[in-house]
Amino acid sequence: TAEESTLTNEEIKLARAIYYRVLAALPENERNAREFKLLFRAMPEIGPNAFALPGGTMVMTDELIREFPNEDIIAGIIGHELGHVVEEHGLRRLYRSLGSYVLIALLAGDTGPMLKEILLEGNALLSLVYSRAQESAADEFGLTLSHRAGFDPAGLKVFFEKLGTEINDQVHWISTHPSHANRIEAIEFHINSLK
Repeated sequence: TAEESTLTNEEIKLARAIYYRVLAALPENERNAREFKLLFRAMPEIGPNAFALPGGTMVMTDELIREFPNEDIIAGIIGHELGHVVEEHGLRRLYRSLGSYVLIALLAGDTGPMLKEILLEGNALLSLVYSRAQESAADEFGLTLSHRAGFDPAGLKVFFEKLGTEINDQVHWISTHPSHANRIEAIEFHINSLK
C-alpha cells in the first residue's frame, strides 16, 4: 500500500522544482485544462515508479526519488507521465474499472489485504493498462517536454537502461511495454531529432 512519504524536505523541494519547471513547458491551454498536483508516497512493493491519475494528479514514489536523484531522469519521467495525462491514455480505464474510491484508498494507505493483492500481485499499477503504442507516445512526449523545459532528454534513456537491467524484461512488463532495446532505440532516435 501507499504510505506517507519519508522523503526529506530537501528531496521534496528538488523534485517539486523539477515538476513545476516541466509543467511550465506544457502549452497554457493544457495546463489550464486540469488541476495538476504532485504527491509523494512510499511504495516499496512497486519500487521506483511514478504514475498519473486522469485529472492530473501525479504520484512519485520515494523509491524513485532516492534511486534516481538525477534531475534529467526525474524530468523525463515527469514529462512521460504528463504525456499520459494530456493524451488521456489507458489509466482512465483502470480508474473506471477500479473506481475512484479504490485509488483514493490506495493513496491514503487504507487498503485491505485483498485489494493489495489485486493491485500488487495483479500488477495493476505496474502496467497501468497502457498499450505499447501509448507508452511510446508518452516517451516521445516526455522527451520533447523535458527538452523544452531545459533538461537533457537523455535522462529518460538512462532511466530505462538501468531499469531494463534490473527487471530483465520480465513477462508482465513485456505484455504492455515496448521491449527495452526497442524503447531505448526509439528514445535515441527522438533525442537526435530534437537536436
